[in-house]
Amino acid sequence: MLISLIVAMDRDRAIGSKAGNIPWDLPRDRDFFRSYAAGKWLAIGRKTYREMEGWFSGHHPIVITRQADFEPFERGHQVASSIEQAIEMADEAGAEELVICGGAELYKSGLPLANQLRLTRVDTGSGGDLCFPDFEQLGEWSLEHSESHPADHSNAFAMTFEFWHRK
Repeated sequence: MLISLIVAMDRDRAIGSKAGNIPWDLPRDRDFFRSYAAGKWLAIGRKTYREMEGWFSGHHPIVITRQADFEPFERGHQVASSIEQAIEMADEAGAEELVICGGAELYKSGLPLANQLRLTRVDTGSGGDLCFPDFEQLGEWSLEHSESHPADHSNAFAMTFEFWHRK
């Protein structure tokens, strides 16, 4: 089974804040996420899951949490206690791909297991205090394709979609 990560980060690798909010609202990036993740199995941390409520139409989310009493907000969404358990659940269900969607702790534990990365680089410095791992310094990843988009009336910041594969 293919394991992917999908993330949007700013110039400082920030992806959000401990207060629990994504530092930007970019419809183009949201559309990119929805298009790529459509119909796929998703591994998503509890806090990120709550922030993204309403994003999961047609997806198969597995919420990763250490809270034994956690209840997903939609029927059919599943719960796992670790990324390894989520991978096993998706694999047993016959998933071709599991997409890890964040947050920071899940990205850190999922990066060594991933085969590919779908990255949105947002052209801003948000000052967020949660960061994506510095994967480029590992020397294990190769950029396959990138696609730049300027800021516009709907998207306050320019962004570049990057497609990375593990070497």
